[in-house]
Amino acid sequence: MRNFKLHLQNSSFFPTVADIRNAPGLWHESDRKTADQWDPSQALPEPEPKAIPEKAKARLKELMAQALEDPKIKKAWDKKQQAVEPTAYEKPRARNAKLNQRTPMSEEEIKKVFYKKF
Repeated sequence: MRNFKLHLQNSSFFPTVADIRNAPGLWHESDRKTADQWDPSQALPEPEPKAIPEKAKARLKELMAQALEDPKIKKAWDKKQQAVEPTAYEKPRARNAKLNQRTPMSEEEIKKVFYKKF
């Protein structure tokens, strides 16, 4: 960070990696060698995810059962479950089912609608 700030103070151009690494006077030669010799294989391994304890799972299920007793939460839960079902998006549902059941208009009906005198 110090090298980056130093470069911004002394130059009008955005710094490159080399500009930051080679800023005069801020890097000690021993620090640079240590940074160059760093081996990523020596990094700490990522921690394994911990399993949820059975007691916590049971308490969570109990709280979910209590929450589903509320009608608003039950309705929202059912809506979510319908959206998550694998068959939810297989066939599209018409928004207005009656719209598809209409018969085409005759010429006379069209003239009545579009050429109606007010």
